[in-house]
Amino acid sequence: MIGDTIAAISTPRGAGGIGIIRLSGPYGLPILKQVFRPKQKKQGADWQPTPRELILGWVCDSLGVVLDEALAVYMPAPHSYTREDVVEIQCHGGSRSLDNILQLVLSSGARLALPGEFTQRAFLNGGLDLTQAEAVIDLIEAKTAKEGKIAAQQLAGGLKDKIEAVSDGLLDIIAGIEGDIDYPDEGVDTLNRSQMTVDVEKAIKQLDILLAQREQGKIYKEGIRAVIVGRPNVGKSSLMNALLREERAIVTDIAGTTRDTIEESLNVKGIRLILTDTAGIREEEQADAVERIGIARSREALRSAQLILAVIDSAAGITPEDREILTQCRQTEGKTLLLCNKMDLITAAQMAFLREMVQDIYPEASVAFISTLTGDGCERLGDVIQEIFTTNCMTVPDDATIISARHQEIILRAKDYLRDSLDAITGGLPGDFIAVDLQGAWRKLGEITGKTAGQDIIDRVFSRFCLGK
Repeated sequence: MIGDTIAAISTPRGAGGIGIIRLSGPYGLPILKQVFRPKQKKQGADWQPTPRELILGWVCDSLGVVLDEALAVYMPAPHSYTREDVVEIQCHGGSRSLDNILQLVLSSGARLALPGEFTQRAFLNGGLDLTQAEAVIDLIEAKTAKEGKIAAQQLAGGLKDKIEAVSDGLLDIIAGIEGDIDYPDEGVDTLNRSQMTVDVEKAIKQLDILLAQREQGKIYKEGIRAVIVGRPNVGKSSLMNALLREERAIVTDIAGTTRDTIEESLNVKGIRLILTDTAGIREEEQADAVERIGIARSREALRSAQLILAVIDSAAGITPEDREILTQCRQTEGKTLLLCNKMDLITAAQMAFLREMVQDIYPEASVAFISTLTGDGCERLGDVIQEIFTTNCMTVPDDATIISARHQEIILRAKDYLRDSLDAITGGLPGDFIAVDLQGAWRKLGEITGKTAGQDIIDRVFSRFCLGK
């Protein structure tokens, strides 16, 4: 609970040049003075740290035994991340040193922080709103530069400002209605219904812009789930290794080498591609029991993919098995990129013939020719994937505000309230009926920033956090 002092290791586990133990709460400074001995301290004199100034010294246990040489900094409230007194001890990054110092500060009066509790305190103390708190974890988890930019913009208040602009507009309308209710003019309806209609429609339009950017930009936040499919021995695992630029998947001439799905993540033109290599799809009668399980998982991965990299052997042409796989691809909601591997073994005329065949079988599929052996064509795959998703996500400007699934759900419900209020306005219903719907929209939008969020929503947001943040 707020009022006690929490502590945790705020840097990743493992050997490193530096490790940080963070404390937040009213006893942070007394604990620091108890466990830390500055090198410049005069013998026998009490010492008082200068706020936000690094101090060199030793961390010592209750018997005076030195645990580590370290730097310490004291950040008094409210000028700290949590808006409480915050202390950081920066020691050497070995696990043993960090654990020893953490146990020392815990035995000196602090308690171990819960996951995300530092940021939760920043939220509860008014340092961050809920959208900014969510941006903290998005920034930590960002895998590409674009993800990081989006999270940093939200941390700076991009979404908060837009939601509060809509909410403030709704409060103005509600205030006008309540004034009319409190001071009736002998039962005459003095509400400016035409202006209210304009204002509510403006609010709906502002929310529609945020929803549109969600559809355009969610791939930057969530990545593209891509699956490599094809019959055995067409070069699926070789393709994965080529894209990752490492020998991640085992490659042999034996059909059925890959028995299970293999998942890796890579950066393609600023977009995170969550790539799954699958077992070769063929008639299950030709496979043993273990391979049949792998084939079943391949089909499941195919059904849930946003991008399907369907690989065929250019030298062998399109076989009946390839046709069946392409038919399965057409039955999914994902976009398909047909990769004709082993282009080094065919002529330009054969390439043109293959492209025509693919267009007859699957007109919606994009086609690219590659050779995983020589690397020809593989370096352009990022550009091809970018072209496939251009209309959906690649045209998002750098200053766009990208909302999450949680925000989307709330905005859609707020729009329902606003549409109901429009019906009440145009239907001539009394002002208190209109105000009820507008207040419902305002309360829903407050769940995004945290103003009206219940404890269940707050707990769900901070459950994503790691220990020490």
